[in-house]
Amino acid sequence: MLLEFRPLIANIDHLETLFDEMDRQWLAHGQTASLKPELEKKREMILKREIDGIIGFEEDSPVALAWVDLPNGCYGNAVVHCTRPELEPPLIQALHETGLLTGNVVELVQIVKGFSYRDAFIALGYKEKERQRMTIELKDYPEPEPLEGVVCDVITEESVPNIAQISHMAHDTRKHIEGYRDFSSIASRSNMASKMRAGDYGAPLQSACLHLTYNGTPAAIVDVLDIEFWGESHVAWIMDVAVIPEYQGFGLAQYMIKKSLHEASKAGSTISALAVTLSNKPAVRLYESLGYECVEYFVEIIPPGVIETD
Repeated sequence: MLLEFRPLIANIDHLETLFDEMDRQWLAHGQTASLKPELEKKREMILKREIDGIIGFEEDSPVALAWVDLPNGCYGNAVVHCTRPELEPPLIQALHETGLLTGNVVELVQIVKGFSYRDAFIALGYKEKERQRMTIELKDYPEPEPLEGVVCDVITEESVPNIAQISHMAHDTRKHIEGYRDFSSIASRSNMASKMRAGDYGAPLQSACLHLTYNGTPAAIVDVLDIEFWGESHVAWIMDVAVIPEYQGFGLAQYMIKKSLHEASKAGSTISALAVTLSNKPAVRLYESLGYECVEYFVEIIPPGVIETD
């Protein structure tokens, strides 16, 4: 049968059939709560044109679906679903051709486990990045003992230039791996820092956003949001941890994060969470040493041209 892909917004009335199919597969894989409430929220976002995508049809019957959600402008998620496995490569090809993924890094979200969607992206020249989400409980999180020569101040709009420079310097060594546009230059990181202060990514957990100086020199930062996640109302989500290269290995990151978690606990956060690239072994070891535990793995898809190769 002929497979035809059409714009999502113009064919939104056909979503119900695919939403029912997604929910059935979701429950069949051992989930206890229906996915329908979340899917209905996505329908509203589609109507508001906050999400865009495509629907695949065979003789006017909807059989495949993909949408791209970019709440942060250049980072978000790509949701993909097909009623049959053989439809997966043409769905990914059609999504690629829309241009919705161009220049953006997205988490790949699918109902059915497996690597066929990922493999279809890789066949088109995309890169993959394996990551994990980690959490730690914050009830009565203690304040760390003072560290000689270290001062932590709350990040303000006035400190944004220092924040941008520290973060860019720290992440520059991994620009060939990560592919995040916000970290690609001091100017873009400065813009991200200002957006965080303005609440564009969610409410900043101000008391837990810290700028660390070591012997009077700006050396490290941690940026934290207060978000709802996993059914928790106040999750201290760590957006960025950065220590400039010459001050790495002095224990500054561990102290700073402990200080940040103490402040988050005082502010009412019940847990802290973050995401880290599996190949970033030093960061993984750092978070594990602090007591963070992995709760889930996921894959990010990076289109051709996003990662610098010079």
